[in-house]
Amino acid sequence: MWYIFKFEINILLILLMVIVVRSFSREHDRFNQPFVYTCYAIIVCCSMHYIESIVPYTNYAEVHQVLYVIESVLWIFIPYWWLHFVFEKLGYSHYLNQGLIIYLKKAPLVIVTLMACASLFMPILFKLNLFGDPVKGSYTFVMDILVALYSTASLALCLTTILLSSNSELKKYAMFLTIQTLICGGIQTFTFYNMSNIFYVTETVFCIITFINIHEDRVFIDALTGLNNRNRFKKYLSTVMMSSSVNRSNMYLTYIDVDEFKKINDNYGHVVGDLALRTVAEAMREVGAQTRSFIARLGGDEFAIISGHSNKEDYDKMVLTLSMLLDEKATANFSEFKVKFSLGTTSLDIPNASMNDIIKIADRRMYEQKRIKKINNAQRNN
Repeated sequence: MWYIFKFEINILLILLMVIVVRSFSREHDRFNQPFVYTCYAIIVCCSMHYIESIVPYTNYAEVHQVLYVIESVLWIFIPYWWLHFVFEKLGYSHYLNQGLIIYLKKAPLVIVTLMACASLFMPILFKLNLFGDPVKGSYTFVMDILVALYSTASLALCLTTILLSSNSELKKYAMFLTIQTLICGGIQTFTFYNMSNIFYVTETVFCIITFINIHEDRVFIDALTGLNNRNRFKKYLSTVMMSSSVNRSNMYLTYIDVDEFKKINDNYGHVVGDLALRTVAEAMREVGAQTRSFIARLGGDEFAIISGHSNKEDYDKMVLTLSMLLDEKATANFSEFKVKFSLGTTSLDIPNASMNDIIKIADRRMYEQKRIKKINNAQRNN
């Protein structure tokens, strides 16, 4: 009876995860792609687990060994892709491709893959008993440590966001990711080859919850850049304007518009235009992380920053940093043109001004700067 129940659990988990993955199959959303890879790893692991249950060990011992090797490798890929997902969702993706981090994040994958393959010949990660069930090998603890390291890194990112981010929505999401990482990471660390069904059930439940959150989140996230969209921008600005606990005298709204973006689209195509917008978004994301500011793409080539500063010099420093970062990233991505921006800014502490009044002031000042730039460019060309 228990074995029939185990079969049903595995089939149900596989079907549920396939449904989740299928919902992303026609979308090209790099911010949620690591989550999809996590789901793929769980699907294959569940499938391996199911096959192990129905294939008789006495006749197919070699098949069982190969299946456990595959499951061992995928076991470490689950927390690896989850760490990637946390990096992307909490806005730390620009750190992923930095020199030392590249090697640190991939080293456990290489170690476990080599140990799993070697387990075909000696009991390193696992060995099979007379009934074909896996028991711990001599170095199973290495797998536990490496899984725990990935989970700890995910937790560190979540806790950093909870403690340092000024974005209340992002803090809530980080809290959810913290709970999921603690529960699933903890179970995975201590259930390698012992109670894997418990882990698969727990992971599937949380993946479905994450899937629901992602779809709800799309109401507030810009699909192209991964920044907050206009809906979340207005919601956040409204909260700041109505809050009695926020000192608005130190807060600024900055509207940003990419210069001559239409020319970039017309001359180089929309693919290059999209890359230019993502380049601006990456620079803004880094500045937002440094200054703990709220950043958003409002639509087209327009962006916004809501930031707090102790004085005007501090604000000017943020703008200069953004300009330098954008210049650096644009130079790396484009050789035929430069990506520049115009901006308009206003304090949030204007007596009797509504949220719409604040937005109009920043918008008007931004277009005024664009107009002045065009006049100056025309005079230089003449």
